Amino acid sequence: WIITDGNQASTVDYGLNRNNKSYIYGSNNDIVPTGQDPTGRTYQELDGFASVSASSVGPGIFLANSPEFDPARILDGDPNTWWVPRRIEVDGFNAWGPVDPFVEAKFTTPTMVDQLEVALFIGPYATLSPVDVTVHTDAGDATTTLLPIQVKQPLNVVPGITSSVKVSIARSSYFAIDDVIGIRELTLAGTPVTPRLVVPNQLNDQFSAPGSPDPAWVFTRNRAATSPIVSLNSESQIARKFTVPKDGNFRLLASASSAKGQPLLRWLGSTPNFSVTADSTWGENPKAGPRNLVDGDSTTHWRSGNDITEAGGSALLDLKWNEPRTVSSLVLVRGAGEAIPRDLVIYAGNDARSAAVAADGTVNFEPVTTDSLSIRLNYAPIPIGDNTSSRVMGFGSIDISSVTDLYPGPVDRSAPYVASCDVGPNVTVGSASVSYSVATTAGALIDGSPFNLTPCSNNQLALSAGATLLDTSSGTSLATIDQLLLGNSPTMGAPAESPRALTINNWGTNDRTVMVATGTEGLLVVNEAFNEGWEATLDGTKLSSLKIDGWRQAFVLPAGAGGTVHLRFAPDRIFKLGTIFGLLTLLAVFVMALWPDRKKRQLDALNEGQPAKALL
Repeated sequence: WIITDGNQASTVDYGLNRNNKSYIYGSNNDIVPTGQDPTGRTYQELDGFASVSASSVGPGIFLANSPEFDPARILDGDPNTWWVPRRIEVDGFNAWGPVDPFVEAKFTTPTMVDQLEVALFIGPYATLSPVDVTVHTDAGDATTTLLPIQVKQPLNVVPGITSSVKVSIARSSYFAIDDVIGIRELTLAGTPVTPRLVVPNQLNDQFSAPGSPDPAWVFTRNRAATSPIVSLNSESQIARKFTVPKDGNFRLLASASSAKGQPLLRWLGSTPNFSVTADSTWGENPKAGPRNLVDGDSTTHWRSGNDITEAGGSALLDLKWNEPRTVSSLVLVRGAGEAIPRDLVIYAGNDARSAAVAADGTVNFEPVTTDSLSIRLNYAPIPIGDNTSSRVMGFGSIDISSVTDLYPGPVDRSAPYVASCDVGPNVTVGSASVSYSVATTAGALIDGSPFNLTPCSNNQLALSAGATLLDTSSGTSLATIDQLLLGNSPTMGAPAESPRALTINNWGTNDRTVMVATGTEGLLVVNEAFNEGWEATLDGTKLSSLKIDGWRQAFVLPAGAGGTVHLRFAPDRIFKLGTIFGLLTLLAVFVMALWPDRKKRQLDALNEGQPAKALL
């Protein structure tokens, strides 16, 4: 048996799924239908916090409680996620609710709070105005007037031990700004908060009895999408809480992929003779990294992660080479849809000079002899309503004629990347720890392809029964652990027999038959949402149904002889009987409506031509 951390959960709202999986919910989210057992799905906890709640969850009048705006996101360490309250009216002082919108975080144990920082989320159509934010703790309340900017700012707080921290934003600030105000990050002094997924333990009793088999666990990191806009379901590292049913020894296997970020981009952009880096890259995607500017291929592009807004935009490139050269011009080779900078500021040592950019991307400036250039690209403002101007910062190449002979060319995809045990990834399970070394290639790092890690010590772990915490880290390497397999020899060994063969005879909407071969106990898994209405029999014997991965339909196939598995959606029989009865009733009404009224016609014939008589 394998226990996974698949956080799939059925949802009643459209638009709340991504990558065929639901968003990561907290244990008390009200988005999941009440008919689902919360213990049967993976949910998120924040280390050190009992709960994180809010006055309301946005985004707006017609859609509320969207998981991408869950209040727990203010503590996840990711400024690209945030909480916003729900707007309940179009205009007015109470448009954002009858009370000041707030987020409240309750600690698992009373905690000393004497410092807080907050990064606000300000709507794009805001009328910039100061924002009043109040911090409520057991020690008292303190209000701070903040600038309407989206970087961290300190908050006033009454120091003291407290059971919770509540941060409210004044309704008057919403009224003045006339747009949404939310919170990107709330930072407490001390250790960063770890978001942790709690794995279901529904089958714990099945494995806890003496002599029963041990399960295996598969933990998979939720990776960010390629687009930086959709990172709402991603995890920087694997952090899990799971239940070990009984004492046992387990082996830990790990695989990884490249860790997106500036360290990888710097490694790819650095060679012995030349290096190029940028202050940001779109989605930190190595395929759009600054190395593309000097690879000799104008069809590969660097794309900045910065934005061009109504205030303008800028990006910074750093180029270094191994010997001084005299530089007096450069050419920015743009691709289709890429904006042209308004001007450049070129830094060489302590010298700085501005230069205009011609329509063809040529930039001329006073000669300078140097072994490095820092280039600040400045872009003109683009109004919010302008839908024709390009907002894309990037180029296919940057040509500096006096140093192009030093350009490194394209990345050698076969170049090795090695990280030793002292700098490689690490996994902690309970009180045990395993370090790993990395050996892969530049191509695998660029593509994000998975590769296996080599344990640096004994990866056999003795685990005690009970709740167990698991955490991973990348060390200083360029690898992030993506998947862990924790199990023992019987579970992780090669199967003694081949999987049971299946032959589909009929696969209808509500009635299906499958031929199953002889074999050991296993599961017949149907990739459809679990529904108690489905029944399955093996040659007439009813099979037990299971919900796996939090949502899939499965049936237990007992060991032994095979046969015909008949799957039937039981409620469909009631529906069909009801439909037949309804059609028969409708037919009877139709026949009665057409049937002639003979009694009335006979009376009319008998009384024809006779005058009316009074009855006394």
